[in-house]
Amino acid sequence: MNKTISTSPAPLPLSIDAQTPITRRSPRWHRVYYLLAAFDVLIVLLGLLLNHQIVGIYNRSILVNQEWVERVTDYSELGKLASAVNAPGNNVFDTHDVEGESLKMREALQVFNERIAAVEEELRVEISEHAPNEAIVQSDVEKLPADLAAIKSAMTEMTGEAELIFSYFKQNRPEMAGGRMATMDSKYANVYDALADLRGHVRLIQEKLSKEELAAIDSLRKFEYLIAAFVFLMVGAASLYGHKIKRQMEPDAREKERNLEEVQKERANRRFRLMTEAIPQIVWTANPDGFLDYYNQHWFDYTGMTLEQTQGWGWQPVIHPDDLQRCVDVWANSVATGEIYEIEYRFKRAADGVYRWHLGRAVPVRDAEGHIVKWFGTCTDIDDHKRVEAELRQMREELEQRVSIRTAELTSANAALVEQINERERADKALRESEERFRDLFENANDLVYTHDLAGNFTSLNKAGETISGFTSEEALSMNISQIVAPESRVFAREMISRKTDEKLTTFYELEIIAKEGHRIRLELSTRLIEVGGKIVGVQGIGRDITERKRMHEELEQARDAALESTRLKSEFLANMSHEIRTPMNGVIGMTGLLLDTELTAEQRDFTETINASADSLMTVINDILDFSKIEAGKLHFEKIDFDLLPTVEGAVELLAERAQTKGIEIASSVESDVPVTLRGDAGRLRQVLTNLIGNAVKFTVAGEVVVRVARQCDTDTHSTLRFAITDTGIGISEESRRNLFQAFVQADGSTTRKYGGTGLGLAISKQLVELMGG
Repeated sequence: MNKTISTSPAPLPLSIDAQTPITRRSPRWHRVYYLLAAFDVLIVLLGLLLNHQIVGIYNRSILVNQEWVERVTDYSELGKLASAVNAPGNNVFDTHDVEGESLKMREALQVFNERIAAVEEELRVEISEHAPNEAIVQSDVEKLPADLAAIKSAMTEMTGEAELIFSYFKQNRPEMAGGRMATMDSKYANVYDALADLRGHVRLIQEKLSKEELAAIDSLRKFEYLIAAFVFLMVGAASLYGHKIKRQMEPDAREKERNLEEVQKERANRRFRLMTEAIPQIVWTANPDGFLDYYNQHWFDYTGMTLEQTQGWGWQPVIHPDDLQRCVDVWANSVATGEIYEIEYRFKRAADGVYRWHLGRAVPVRDAEGHIVKWFGTCTDIDDHKRVEAELRQMREELEQRVSIRTAELTSANAALVEQINERERADKALRESEERFRDLFENANDLVYTHDLAGNFTSLNKAGETISGFTSEEALSMNISQIVAPESRVFAREMISRKTDEKLTTFYELEIIAKEGHRIRLELSTRLIEVGGKIVGVQGIGRDITERKRMHEELEQARDAALESTRLKSEFLANMSHEIRTPMNGVIGMTGLLLDTELTAEQRDFTETINASADSLMTVINDILDFSKIEAGKLHFEKIDFDLLPTVEGAVELLAERAQTKGIEIASSVESDVPVTLRGDAGRLRQVLTNLIGNAVKFTVAGEVVVRVARQCDTDTHSTLRFAITDTGIGISEESRRNLFQAFVQADGSTTRKYGGTGLGLAISKQLVELMGG
């Protein structure tokens, strides 16, 4: 590809069109030629130097920014280490392990001190070696040791408070330790504030360094425009020089003119190629109709295309699809109008397949009559510059936004200040009236009302609070809230205060306190934060004495538990009694069966059959009571075995078929074809439900039929829901009676009990069995 380009060079866009013989003139224009060549080389070198300077500044900016980002990360780690030092002072209230927590604090403090010593050493090196090279941030860097000193001072104060807490615990004075906990947390907040100041100064250093680098880049970019102007000046000077040579050669002979023109063209082409190959940009030329006929080697190295692929309009495949049509339109418009071509667009780099932004520029080269004879264009990679510009633009927008917000805040603050000055008198009057109303409500409220500061020290207590707690207001002002809270509720009380401070919410909870006389009082509390000037200064709480209400609630729960236990014992008693009664009844039924097998007189047989029928009826009642009692006591168990549905249904029908025939009614069963017959469950309980329902149908039907139907209702991957329906032509049930149909010991009509018999348990048992089986 390189050989093709070098042996078949495109014509120089600044070609010479001599028409008259050349005559020897003064050689001063030849000196201009050498001067132009030297000027060309100088421009190329300046372009390379400028590009090197911009890239160097950009790289240096990245390295400095990374260095300070690492410092911010290190300072953030100091916050985690400080939290580890603070934790044992709080944990000791829960663990009561004074020695263990004290050891943990000392170990964490040692790690913290080692880390902050390393940070101080890094800053010392920074100040002594690097800071002089960054004079703009010299004063800010020198502030950092003072920030570290503030952190160490705050940490010393915090650990001192923690040592006091451990000391009070060793003296078995947890209430005094509780009083120091808030102070320790306040000192811990000072540590975090000092760390925040340190990070703030580091961010300020980063911003100043970034602004300095951006200013340097902006100043260097001005030279880019100057170099571009020099390039255009060079092209214009070359055009002027060519025109002058043309006029000097006109007197020469035509043959000598053609030979000299060829030589000059070849020299110009060679000079043009050398110049275009030396500069870092992509250079191209095009005919007046926009047909590109020359690219320098940078184009082929960058895109990986050949000369044949890119001649004419063949450059389009490497252009980004989103920019292609725009490039074609702008280039076509420039060719048509003769205007300078300039556009930013992306095309693909062959080395990695990445689309990068370029600035494309082209100027028309005109002859003496003003006609365009050639287009001269360049492509400059500006991808890195655009990324830097985007970052700078974002930083500038963020800065402008912060300035705008700050300006708005100051404007709002000024307006608010003016409004406050105008309304001060009225506000003072309203405040006094509000304080009087609050004081009246505070003193005359029926509920306990109190306030305390963030350390838990009481700051007020109303009259109702004095009555409930037994402490006077003066006594309360010298006490901490942890002194009246029941020991088992103190951790919970601290958690609620901490949660309130973090979330700034009104909270409702119950708490047990110990009155002055020693008895316990259960309070229902509603608490909120007290703010003064936007700063949280304490907590206000309203407590209602619910001791009596809680006692009554506990008594009701005990009564309920006793009732449930009584019901369970009753169910167990019924189950045991039904079992004990069934045993002798089985003997009665068995003996009457044996007696009927002997020779009896007609009267004796009639008496015996009556005894047997009564015993069967009584056994049915006993079985119902036993099942009902088992269900009530929760002792009824179900089997899960494989069974066939058809024998189960038909067995229940056949069991009652003889009784139906005796009454002269028909009985039948129908199982639809899509019903699955191989199932898993308790076939005995299913048969019991069907027998109960079919038996009721037969019992209350005098003439006609009883039909049992089974249909599939719905299916899942593991279960099948079937619908069993028993229809009859019996006496029916009124709408009013249906509401009590499935209640235990209740029948639809009392007269039917006397006529047909029954206990009223069958349907109740069936309903509960179906529900226990998931129906």
